Amino acid sequence: MSRRVLDSVDACSRALPHTNEAARKARGIGESMQHVFGTGSIFLTVSFDDDCCYLTQVLSGVEVDDDVDISTLTEEELKERCKERTGI
Repeated sequence: MSRRVLDSVDACSRALPHTNEAARKARGIGESMQHVFGTGSIFLTVSFDDDCCYLTQVLSGVEVDDDVDISTLTEEELKERCKERTGI
């Protein structure tokens, strides 16, 4: 009976969570992991906007942009092509 009573008791032998001692211990663990594994890295991927991506047109099978020089297109034609690209 006494063994079941002792097994049911939860005890904390370290610093209580959210105290300065616990924060100091957590910082020490974090710093030791940094020394062993090195500093963390951030990887960024930069990609073009899908509205301007020719690959989107190729994969969809819809050709919006052709070999026509863009300087010869009117404002309305450019807006229409933009709407078509966004629709794809």
